Amino acid sequence: MEIFKMINLKVILLTGLRIFCDLIADLITFVYDKKRGIDHLSPITDKIILESVTKLADKIRKGELKAVDVMEAFCRRIELCEPKVNSVTENRFEAAMKEAQELDHKLQQERVSGDHILMDLPLIGIPFAAKDCMAVKGMRLTAGFVPRKDAIQDEDCPSIANLRKAGAIPVVMTNVPELAFWYDSSNMLHGRTRNPHDLTRIPGGSSGGIGAIVSYAGAPFGLGSDIAGSIRLPSHFCGIFGHMTTPRVCEAKGNWPPFSEECMRMLSQGPMCKYSCDLIPILKCLLGTGVSMFPKLDDTVDLQNLKITCIESDGGSFTTPVHPKIKEAIRKIPELFSTNHGTKAQLIPYLPHMDEAFDIYMHKINELPNILHSVKMANFEGEKNPYIEFVKKMFGASTHTLPMITVSMIEWMLASSKGKKSELTELFEQFKAKVLSLLEDNGVVILPAFPEPAINHYTTILKVKNAAYCSLFSLLECPITVAPIGMTDDGLPFGVQIVAARFNDHLSIAVARELETFFGGWKAPSLICV
Repeated sequence: MEIFKMINLKVILLTGLRIFCDLIADLITFVYDKKRGIDHLSPITDKIILESVTKLADKIRKGELKAVDVMEAFCRRIELCEPKVNSVTENRFEAAMKEAQELDHKLQQERVSGDHILMDLPLIGIPFAAKDCMAVKGMRLTAGFVPRKDAIQDEDCPSIANLRKAGAIPVVMTNVPELAFWYDSSNMLHGRTRNPHDLTRIPGGSSGGIGAIVSYAGAPFGLGSDIAGSIRLPSHFCGIFGHMTTPRVCEAKGNWPPFSEECMRMLSQGPMCKYSCDLIPILKCLLGTGVSMFPKLDDTVDLQNLKITCIESDGGSFTTPVHPKIKEAIRKIPELFSTNHGTKAQLIPYLPHMDEAFDIYMHKINELPNILHSVKMANFEGEKNPYIEFVKKMFGASTHTLPMITVSMIEWMLASSKGKKSELTELFEQFKAKVLSLLEDNGVVILPAFPEPAINHYTTILKVKNAAYCSLFSLLECPITVAPIGMTDDGLPFGVQIVAARFNDHLSIAVARELETFFGGWKAPSLICV
């Protein structure tokens, strides 16, 4: 009885704290006037930037478009939108234009000679955005960290190299949170990236710069990375498609900052783009020789024999309630698949222990060997005391962001319990067993990526537990696709996570394609005048 009372007291206190934090966040959001992209961003006036990756590559291949014209169109769009959005940390416009010109010249020679060396490259002439924690030759890799402001790279990381081999051309580096670890993209080196749909809202993180630039049509696609939601959250907040590839396949060499080997098991990379039809073509190029590990990637998915489980919530009392519009859209999905394809689809209210998602995730990460962020903050030269940094921050004397200082303080607090047995491990095993039983080899699980659409820039610490909708699923090391499924009355997009079993990336992507048909997919944050 005494234990029961203690549990109830904990629930009451945590629920009260969550409600208080939500009220503060709502007040902050109320104070800041909305700045909708449709009112503040330049309209889209060029059809080129509305084309899919596959269509652009096909038109360049056939000579219907020149690579240089495609490059010019996207560079022009970036120049128009960046003063408001600030998603780009560095551009290589001049070098990219030169590469596009050379490509056009060589393609013309191939048309005359009949050769098909460059002609057959799947991403021929396609500009793309890289994330500022991946090495691109000749560009700075800063991870939003002040001491790395001059860290120019000598070579491409393997993923960038694979995309180049497929004919794609990197055009910009995009912003991330400090040390690429938070679900907003703001740092002391490059400043704050804004959501194109509402400039007062976050684009997500850590691949937030890519989410923003793809959303406003400044790049046909971008290459993101994800260890706790870093592809999925920006895709949800910015209203685009994002795919977290089955982890442990894409080579992580050339990524900074480093993680421990055990944490790297969860690290994934993947494409972020406006249209679902581009996910598999880009993914195949990204994987390089690793594509052999995905023998079903080109298979036609039999949607009738797919098992779909939808969860409209529930992060429990400790997270913000799922937005009514998100719930409403998720509730439609089983009927849509059942009616259109005869799919066995069900809606269930929750998964076991999702209400403990944040605590489970933090416990599991704490149990792994890892590099503390207080060490990374010191640029691997000793260790910084986050409590001292917090005091300095209050007086404007710290070069670190408040979220990074907060993360470091949490890690220090958790360090004291490291190695202790916890019932949270058992809760995770029960959660994992339930999800894997739903997936098997022909199932997907669909659930919110975050309980709300994009939140205000200054509220992320107040709502950090909401990120556990993504982070808990990272522990499963499964592929996850995010697809946009609607807009709120305020014009903010939202999406869902589509989870499949390991190496069943083709299933989650196939479902994303159907959801695009059902709900309409990407919506431009500005007017389209073409």
